[in-house]
Amino acid sequence: MLYVALAGAVVVCVVAIGLLAAQNRELHRMAQTLDWMATQQTNTGLRSMGPGRQLRQMAAAVNRALEARQQALLSEQAATRKLRENVVNISHDLRTPLTSVLGYLQLLQKDELSPADRARYLAVVRTRAKDLSGLIDGFFELSQLEAAPPTETLAPVRVQDILSEQLASFYPEFEQKNLQVQVTLEQGAPPVAADAGAVRRIFANLLQNLLRYAKQTARIAFSVCGESVVASFESEAVGLTAPQARQLFERFYTAGRLHDGTSTGLGLAIVRELAMQMGAQAEAELQGKQLCIRIIWPLPGADNPQLDQ
Repeated sequence: MLYVALAGAVVVCVVAIGLLAAQNRELHRMAQTLDWMATQQTNTGLRSMGPGRQLRQMAAAVNRALEARQQALLSEQAATRKLRENVVNISHDLRTPLTSVLGYLQLLQKDELSPADRARYLAVVRTRAKDLSGLIDGFFELSQLEAAPPTETLAPVRVQDILSEQLASFYPEFEQKNLQVQVTLEQGAPPVAADAGAVRRIFANLLQNLLRYAKQTARIAFSVCGESVVASFESEAVGLTAPQARQLFERFYTAGRLHDGTSTGLGLAIVRELAMQMGAQAEAELQGKQLCIRIIWPLPGADNPQLDQ
């Protein structure tokens, strides 16, 4: 019996030593594979062909870490490309009015300039300088909004009342442009969790957008749709494509830039950021030849606990 026990113990030791040696070889192979992967651009995962569940679990954990690292690298590359695009766009948008200012300042230095031309050139310089100041303010505001955390101090706001006030303030400008605006505001809509100042700025930007791009007619509506309230702004969209409509809220993007380079797209980018700060949604959709921009607030409920009291 003693010999049998000793023989069994020897067998167990031999098997254990064999397994340990196999695991060591597999660990060495996996380490070499990781060294190779570190020098290559590859999506190949780490595999364990050795004995033991622990090695497979370790390989799976390493693969998860590698995948997370790959995603982080892709995000960093995308952010770098976006930063470069933003720098190019900022440079373009600032250069346009600045070049105009410098050009007219050179004209103003001419001695033979008539008083009428001098006054006209000075008016252009003032206008372009004002445009430049507005651009800088817009860049600063958008940067602040993107860096700020979501707004937590929301209060019940009757969005339709603010829209009515803004429509009244823009009415003279609509008349001056001879723009026919059809307005439909649903009465009795409940308040939503929002920031009144942000809502006011959103509507001001959207109404200014209508003044800039609408040709003859525009439609503005406010209504309750399911579990949300929706403010919509609709106008002609000559030459606009569906992909362009989906990009209108992107920073610096504007379909107008493709034609005349006069608009930066900051107004709609600010609209989207303000909406997101309040937990609302901004979307643009091309419906036939009409562009419809909508701002959607969720009604009181699970998404708006501040209004359930």
